[in-house]
Amino acid sequence: MINCSSIATICFFQAVLVGYISSVNIVNTRIDYEINDYTGRSCTVQKFFDDDNPPETIPENTYVRVVGQVRTFNESKSVVAFSITPIEDMNMLTAHMMEIIYSHMLLRSNAAGGVSTAITSKPQGDVSTEINRVVASCNNSDGITAKEVHSKLPHLSLDSVIKAMDRLLQEGYIYSTVDESHFKSIDA
Repeated sequence: MINCSSIATICFFQAVLVGYISSVNIVNTRIDYEINDYTGRSCTVQKFFDDDNPPETIPENTYVRVVGQVRTFNESKSVVAFSITPIEDMNMLTAHMMEIIYSHMLLRSNAAGGVSTAITSKPQGDVSTEINRVVASCNNSDGITAKEVHSKLPHLSLDSVIKAMDRLLQEGYIYSTVDESHFKSIDA
């Protein structure tokens, strides 16, 4: 049986949340954030870290964008974060709400027509698509570094590879693995 979350008839494993941090709790090798996204109940977001290198916590009452994997344990849902980014431009909150409305309308129109299709998005731009393809093709369990991606795409500058990988990370297309330098693609 596939353990996924669902909305209507669409099964999903990843989510993007935008809301504010209502509480922060550090537990062993993870930070638990309670995120209030104005849906009526808070969501627990877990960000794991190495014992030796705990990251700085994001303070309470900060608006954040979270990209992560939805998990269910004992009938309770949580999100294991690939990325938690403080929001500096409140237009991101408005844009996120518009995406939710659009997705909801798309789901309703597909349900009414008897057709159910998954809502997917792909990285925007040829460079991002090319880099995501290289990251997805990596068979190393530790992932791939920006320098390794650059060696496979020598026509791109290392700086442009790093910037594009940072965008892919922030948008949730890739995630860090063993450290902040190694990445895997969600398409792998």
